[in-house]
Amino acid sequence: HSFVHPEAAQPDPERATAQILRIAQWIFYALLLLMGASVVSADFLPIFDLPQHYSISAILSSYFDPAMGWAEDYRIRDDFIPYVFIYYFAAYLGKVIGIKWAMKVLIAYCVLGFPLAINWLLKLYQRPRWLALLALPLAYHFSFSMGFVASCVTINTTLLCAAFTHRQLQSFSITYFPIAALCGFVVATSHALGVVTFIPIIAAMLIFAPSATSRIRRALNLTVLLIPIGILG
Repeated sequence: HSFVHPEAAQPDPERATAQILRIAQWIFYALLLLMGASVVSADFLPIFDLPQHYSISAILSSYFDPAMGWAEDYRIRDDFIPYVFIYYFAAYLGKVIGIKWAMKVLIAYCVLGFPLAINWLLKLYQRPRWLALLALPLAYHFSFSMGFVASCVTINTTLLCAAFTHRQLQSFSITYFPIAALCGFVVATSHALGVVTFIPIIAAMLIFAPSATSRIRRALNLTVLLIPIGILG
């Protein structure tokens, strides 16, 4: 005679599904580590425009060094133009860890930022997180292979800002205001066309927010997101 009740022997579909999702997340993060390791360990990445990004960042990093003589041959523009974020980010970070590693940090964000943002958005919107596995190969899109680093930074930052905006709408915390403003600043200083897609996406999230979200909260969110765009414009 069995001491196990027949109903107890039946498999629990919810538990099995939860276990599959946990395994999918472990696979996701394991593959993500491999992707990051490939960027960090490689000396020469197969990215078309990467040498140009290296050279501009290196010049900015040591522009005022008389031994290099960059100020004699190059002039830093006084007016604001898009695309400057990636170069100044690599230049100033390069003063601490070197241009080579600063560019690797930037490229790692281009590769890892996209699937991480998708994974977070799936969690926030309560969608199956195994779908994030499909975002891993999509990180190596055309803009990345061509070396359009500014475009990659803009795409990833817009997705991350969408996630932060969702969290801000759900819990009215002052913490998310500077983060949202920072995302807007990065997009505005990374790519000219990025602003065209950034504003409609984030504005739509605020306009069509759940009815529980007050109008004042929507107005504050939209104002904070547009501050860096307006200043730089």
